[in-house]
Amino acid sequence: MLKNRRLRIPPFKITRGIHRLQNERLSASQQGSILVAIIITMVVMATLGAGMIYLTTTSTFQELLANNHARAYYAAESGGRYANALIRETLAKGSQAEFDALTASISNTTYTMANNDQFQISYWTPEYIPIAGGFTVRVTYDSIGTVGSGFLQAKVRLRYRINPANQGSGSGGPGGGGGPGGGETPPVLALPRPASDFDIPKQDLDIYYSPVDMSQVDIKDNPFVDSDRALNLKADYYIMGLKWYANPTMPQLDQMRTANGGLLSYRAQVKIKVNNDRADQFNKFNIIGISFRLDDTGGGSMTSNIAYPDTYGISFVKMPGPWESNINAARYKNAPDWFKQVVHPEASWNLVCDDNWHLVLWKRAAGETGAHKVLAYRTLTSADWACSSGTGTTCLTLKDWSTIYVDVEEKFGSATDIYGFTDPSVRYNVITAYLQGGSVIGGLPPTPPGPYLRSTIAAPQDIWWQDDPDNPKFQPVRWTGVGSGAVNPAWIWRGAWASGIAYAINDVVENRGSTYLCTSAHTSTSDTEPGIGTNWQQYWTRVPANPIADASLTTLNYSNYTPTTNPKAREIGLHIYNIKTNAQTIFYDNFYIDLSPSSPPGEEGGGLMDGTGSIEVGP
Repeated sequence: MLKNRRLRIPPFKITRGIHRLQNERLSASQQGSILVAIIITMVVMATLGAGMIYLTTTSTFQELLANNHARAYYAAESGGRYANALIRETLAKGSQAEFDALTASISNTTYTMANNDQFQISYWTPEYIPIAGGFTVRVTYDSIGTVGSGFLQAKVRLRYRINPANQGSGSGGPGGGGGPGGGETPPVLALPRPASDFDIPKQDLDIYYSPVDMSQVDIKDNPFVDSDRALNLKADYYIMGLKWYANPTMPQLDQMRTANGGLLSYRAQVKIKVNNDRADQFNKFNIIGISFRLDDTGGGSMTSNIAYPDTYGISFVKMPGPWESNINAARYKNAPDWFKQVVHPEASWNLVCDDNWHLVLWKRAAGETGAHKVLAYRTLTSADWACSSGTGTTCLTLKDWSTIYVDVEEKFGSATDIYGFTDPSVRYNVITAYLQGGSVIGGLPPTPPGPYLRSTIAAPQDIWWQDDPDNPKFQPVRWTGVGSGAVNPAWIWRGAWASGIAYAINDVVENRGSTYLCTSAHTSTSDTEPGIGTNWQQYWTRVPANPIADASLTTLNYSNYTPTTNPKAREIGLHIYNIKTNAQTIFYDNFYIDLSPSSPPGEEGGGLMDGTGSIEVGP
């Protein structure tokens, strides 16, 4: 019979069996891990799917919004064309009453097109200008195109100003650039872009500018000028003007003046770089900037700068101070001849001789012996964007490539002239200067005057204003002081317009980006809101921000031109008053002149000064 036996199993077999069981359990764990991984993958895929749906939906909305922006631009453009056609049609009737009726019917009116897109004509501001035998009118207005509703709504605003020379021809002007945010055509430039940017061989300067002494001018392309070609006037004194009178490819200023009722208006700008690292003894005599109404026809040869021509200047200025009557004083050691001859003898320069940078508007008046007189000045401080170092009352160094911008409007006097020139036979200049500024300067509104033309961004956007931190928008210059003889109206800055405020004659306010002068005392209501209210023109008139008016200089000798004995005035140019060794480190770039305010009829941009147009996204 069988007996019970105790089995003896070797230890290594038991261990191997345990290992087998452990291995089986690991396989089960792996199976669980796979299940977890599958679940995670499904969650990730679901999330990605949702994200793809969101992105697709967002992309669709973005495409719809972009399409609406383009449609809104075209709607605003349609409004401009419609308004311009009405202006031409109404002016042809020759009645101011007819134009008053147009003003009443079109102001703040919304028009709906067949596809339900809309445009509204707003801020309609006519300025009647008396002329022999009747009147003409300058009209400023906004055309606002609107497409869609809710969060997909898009609005585009285009600013138009129609000048007497050409009521509605073309649609260029300041800020033009083709496409949303600009006009259809560029501003009417006096120079080809390469000549304005100095992207031409040095010898080609003589094609566009006069005089050009090749020993006194240069075009540099090196790290100091950011490897972007720039002009150097390397003389202690030099003025280089336009050679339009001898270059038929350039706009002919005499023809433009004739076509514009005998008036020539324009705006000009230039970027300037000075060498702030130069020792004071080499960098203390500086007048650097733009000349305008430049007329040296009474001073002999057009190719000589020995005589000082009649001209206005808008300049960055830095000179030693305080002023001393003794020209042989130690502070005037090595002073250049121009300082001794035309600045030191003229007392109006005393206030800007203090070793700090200023912006100065000055003139060398017609018929005088050569003295240069200060019309107005602004003491630059650390609050000004153009100042790179200084205090609340001083500016020791300028920022590289700071820009001077000047707007020059020529006008005839009239009985109701707001600047006091009541004689209709008198012609005078309304001069408004602008500097870059990241904030309001001196309480004036941030009103860009037109195009800020840059060559640093790829075309076509390089002729648009670029709103970026490195190049903040222009601000009208608030003058620190005004010289004798210049007219700086006694206007009182009241800030932004508001309802329920008692306004007096000569109060100035800002409303919706424009500046207005009170012409009749009143307490404001919605009906008198400048540019908007139904009765606003009874109480306000639109004006430049802080202008200077002066009747000293005109350039009317164009019709008497002969190439050798009576050359035409150069009108606009660049100047340097300096020490020769320091002048070689001062550079100019982006010298743009916009002639659209005086464009002859029928030319692109003729008479129209079409703003940059800002895109406003709804709702």
